[in-house]
Amino acid sequence: MKLHFWPNEKQELLLKAVFGQSELAANCLREWHEKFSLSDLDASTRAILPFVIQSFPMFKIEPNIFKRYQQYYQMTWLENSLKFNKLFEIINLLTQQNIKICLLKGAAMLLYFYKNMGMRPGMNDIDILIKEEDLPKAIDILKGFGFSPEDFFEYKGEELEKKIKAEGFTTQGLHAITYRHENLEIDLHWKLMSLVKESTFDHLFSEMNEVTLFNNKVYVLSAEAQLFHSCIHGMNQMSEDGKCWWVIDALYLIKQHNINWNKIFLLSQQYRLVGFIKDFIYYIKTIDSSMVLKEEVNCFLSRKPDFFQRIFYRMQISRIPLVRKISFYSRIYLNCGAFGGFPKFIRGYFGISGSLFQFMFKKVWKNI
Repeated sequence: MKLHFWPNEKQELLLKAVFGQSELAANCLREWHEKFSLSDLDASTRAILPFVIQSFPMFKIEPNIFKRYQQYYQMTWLENSLKFNKLFEIINLLTQQNIKICLLKGAAMLLYFYKNMGMRPGMNDIDILIKEEDLPKAIDILKGFGFSPEDFFEYKGEELEKKIKAEGFTTQGLHAITYRHENLEIDLHWKLMSLVKESTFDHLFSEMNEVTLFNNKVYVLSAEAQLFHSCIHGMNQMSEDGKCWWVIDALYLIKQHNINWNKIFLLSQQYRLVGFIKDFIYYIKTIDSSMVLKEEVNCFLSRKPDFFQRIFYRMQISRIPLVRKISFYSRIYLNCGAFGGFPKFIRGYFGISGSLFQFMFKKVWKNI
């Protein structure tokens, strides 16, 4: 069953050309050009084109077509370079204040794994993870660069920022605050994922690699943790646009690194997300069955989640947006309630004036 977060036919054929079996790559690319046109591409499909450039020696591409690939690669390189110039200034100030930074998702892929500014299109936002106690200082630095906080749920951005700075307003249901300035958006994380208290900087420190970036010491997740986060974030997306950047990142990590699947299994168990990675492993086999060996991933394949895990998982990956919304708000409801402050706690956090049921119903209905 093809779900909203998997690549479509156009994207999948190109992925097979780039990441699949090398002896079939040229045939896949030829078939792609016979079926599709470079003039009619969605953003996710264009995101795969830079990898064709990198694989150019094994492809025989007509000069005029290759030039178009090259132009897109160069445009991506320029756009990312301009965005990251501002980020480097911010990182410099953050590290001067002794704030430890872990780059997440696309930023980590570009600067540590790809090491090439032209390889990761679609960098609409930049995600960084810091320690919770460093949030007030980090917020002040972003404000100094002209960044403003975005709204979240019932809160205006300024109100949420004030609560985070003054009251340490970081809870189970929230993991980041978003700041925007001109065309650059930064997600300031104090947890890797919402609703998972064990996903803070300190909890994940053993899964990080240290990197020197323009004389600043920063961190990125290990290849295993990066792969895990890419999959979970990508498979939980609410968008119906078929964004497949996360699949590209994940396949690249598997191709370029000797992935320890047992380590990913332990992370999946810890966060109760085994089903997501298991489904991704089945998807990998549709691209190239030799990318993962059965004995390496048997820890996932032999695992059978319990009844409630299966129910929640199927709701989270449903094709129907309404079902996914209900799942999302239910997790917040159950998780917050388990910490003893419910319902007063959740009322204050989300700014609920009426009954909790009415609030959840309105939020789900609004986002259908």
